[in-house]
Amino acid sequence: MLTADSPDAAAARRMPQAAARRWLAPSFDGVRDAVRRVGASDVAIALVLFSVIWMPAVAGGKAWPVAVACTFALAAWRAVRERRLPPMPLFVVAFVAVYAAAAIHGGGADGSDLAAYFVRPLVAIAVATLVTTAGDRLRALALVVAFAVSQIPVTAAQAADAVATYGRGAVSGADTVTGTLGASQAGVLTLVALAAASVVVGSWVTGTIRGRWAALLAGALTAVGVFTATRAAIAFVIVVAVSVVGAGVLFFGSHRPAAVRLLAVAAAALAAAPLLYLGTVALYPGAFVGAWSSQTEIVLGGAEAQGIRQPLRAPPRSERERALGGRPRQNETPAERVAAATPPPRGVELLPGRMVQLKEAAKLSTDDGFAVAAIGRGLGAAALDPSYTLAQDVPLPQRTGSTWIGKLLTESGWLGAAAFAALLAWLVLLSARVWRTATATADRVLAASLPGIAGLTAIGSVFTTVLDVRAFSLLFWIVVGVAIAAAHGLPARVSTAPQRW
Repeated sequence: MLTADSPDAAAARRMPQAAARRWLAPSFDGVRDAVRRVGASDVAIALVLFSVIWMPAVAGGKAWPVAVACTFALAAWRAVRERRLPPMPLFVVAFVAVYAAAAIHGGGADGSDLAAYFVRPLVAIAVATLVTTAGDRLRALALVVAFAVSQIPVTAAQAADAVATYGRGAVSGADTVTGTLGASQAGVLTLVALAAASVVVGSWVTGTIRGRWAALLAGALTAVGVFTATRAAIAFVIVVAVSVVGAGVLFFGSHRPAAVRLLAVAAAALAAAPLLYLGTVALYPGAFVGAWSSQTEIVLGGAEAQGIRQPLRAPPRSERERALGGRPRQNETPAERVAAATPPPRGVELLPGRMVQLKEAAKLSTDDGFAVAAIGRGLGAAALDPSYTLAQDVPLPQRTGSTWIGKLLTESGWLGAAAFAALLAWLVLLSARVWRTATATADRVLAASLPGIAGLTAIGSVFTTVLDVRAFSLLFWIVVGVAIAAAHGLPARVSTAPQRW
């Protein structure tokens, strides 16, 4: 019989603890060693991610230039101390040169354009200078996942608040679910979450983390698309899966991941698509109003954005009426009161749907000669002037700038669009090269993740200005920097520490 003090009873008490350790340990081997090796490069990358994911709620867009400047300074110091030049792939140089030519052709560029086309790509070079070991690269990828995961409880709480406030009309409050990225960033947050999910999938495909953890993390990150009511999340998930599986089959050759795991990724994406739809409809009834919804609208703001007042907009109330508590005027109907309180359409409401924008950008690119078709109208030509209040007053080039592809066609022409497409194709080919030559698990995780991130960036380019929005663009260039380091870095500095998560 077992007593409380008997050796058998003590062993029985230890059994659940041992089982828990066995359940956890295979997924996180090497974490302690990786944490002990945290250095200045990890702090710099964490600072950049923190500045674009958590700081916008406090400082807007003012924090990221400081974080990037610190990263540049650290990379320069590292290069000088080690007496070596940063890795500078000719492809990246050519990519930046195309947009430099567009800037010269257009007569210059403002600060926003300089950041999008030149400063942020330099982040990739700085990161490649810093992450010189496999352990460095593993921690960089882990930071990407960690910062994205940190947004899950924030978006869940914001979605719950929207449902509690608006009930079955919660879709009208879905735009407030942006995590800590700031206003109008719901779709961008979904892209950030799915980029991190790509890293998680790559980790599972390579056997770095166990299936239960991969399913939990990838599922939670994908759920961000439900919380933010991003209808395009369904297409995003399918494209990520197709990219990972397609690259594994076509480019990784005899070294491809296990076929069973690739098939599991495809099956998971097919299962996730209806779940995303059902989850979004359950939280936000009426979120889906058609397959293309407003994407083919001539003007998103409708009649109001075209100057057609239906119902007729009542004259504004006097200051005295407002001071008296906003009492309605005599004979003022409820519709007139709503119309009087509604501000005139501005910004994106004056633009057409995304598909119409892309068609207009393609047509406009060939209307003014070969030079404009080849190299565009100059950086900033697609930026919308906020002073316009009527859709018909917006110049044609400014009607094309709410998507990255439309922006590229207008500002940098077909060469600019081709350079972007070539960058993504180069990343997929780079992933195949890293996969075949990797001697560390961390680099194989990177190789398996890159095709998904490239595919996500491609489809994101017809959804938003994907490489111009801070949170996603800096995350993207950090991953590109890690890839450059894995492919063009110093092979002699491969960490021998355990690389499992």
